Amino acid sequence: MTGNSASYGGGICCSWESFATITGNTITGNSADWSGGGIYCRGSSPTITGNTITGNSAEDKDGGIYLCISSSATINYNNLVNEGQYEIYLDDIDNNIDGTNNWWGTTNTDSIDARIYDYHDDITLGIVLYEPILTSPAIGEPDSVYSVLLKSDETYTSDLATDLWVSARMYIQLEGKDGGCAHVDKTSVTITSSSTDTSSIEVIITETDTTSGIFRGTALIDSVSVEGISIGATVGETITITSTVDSTKFTTVGVVEVGINGGHILRTPQAFSLSQNFPNPFNPTTEIGYTLPRDAQVRLEIYNLLGQKVTTLVDEYQRAGYSSVHWDAGGLASGVYLYRLKAGDFTAVKKLVVIK
Repeated sequence: MTGNSASYGGGICCSWESFATITGNTITGNSADWSGGGIYCRGSSPTITGNTITGNSAEDKDGGIYLCISSSATINYNNLVNEGQYEIYLDDIDNNIDGTNNWWGTTNTDSIDARIYDYHDDITLGIVLYEPILTSPAIGEPDSVYSVLLKSDETYTSDLATDLWVSARMYIQLEGKDGGCAHVDKTSVTITSSSTDTSSIEVIITETDTTSGIFRGTALIDSVSVEGISIGATVGETITITSTVDSTKFTTVGVVEVGINGGHILRTPQAFSLSQNFPNPFNPTTEIGYTLPRDAQVRLEIYNLLGQKVTTLVDEYQRAGYSSVHWDAGGLASGVYLYRLKAGDFTAVKKLVVIK
């Protein structure tokens, strides 16, 4: 719903609809002559969830959601960013409103208070209860899933044509119909092994842009399971990667002995390398992969753009092979950082982006 205008409810107008449900919409760039640039609800008790409501405007400055004479309302898991306008505006409502778990474009409570018109502006009104708040945009899953595949490497250009082994990385690609969120969406897959971990782990994968419907992410095959990172497996098992949106869409891969794959010798990496972290940008966690063609002293560090070291992720002697580090940057401010790998006489530097 984009570019519409009306006297009331530029995007959506629900008037005297007892239990209106508004979910899964992108409502952006709409306007109202009076009230409710994005959504106008009068005499209703709406459930408003999973919407992206951005860039709407109204003459009364309630660009996001206008509620009037509502006995109740539930407003959860929406993206509310209507700059210079009220995100939620109460009128003739003396009961409190559930406005928890929304993304406001900020986590600063003073800024959020200023964008809500309620008891704090008029003591005859109820209060919009907005905490807890989301610390990043609400995410939307694809409407439907067409396929789940494993790709051969981080370029995602060709399908995986072999089985894998313990310590190998799986490059997962899901193709589906974009769910319609204006932000880069995420979804998840469940990964199970036939014997070691039949209970599965869940791994978040991220859409490559806002409308592609192609979601990518990675997970390791390891001896133990770590939620979101690795699935525990042993030689001879089968690993299954399944879409959480549609369980009929899945793919499998066998686990073979280290060094042997379908009769072919699997060699250790032929060169040192440092991969681009994934996902990137990220909030707050990402993975950094690298390869070692021989045993080496390894040091992996994070720096800011002033050249100041932020943290050391790895500082140890490691065996040749494929490695990955899971990093939580939750304590850092948004911005561009550098990560540097030094292994033996090899040094490489790449950029990563933290978003909040």
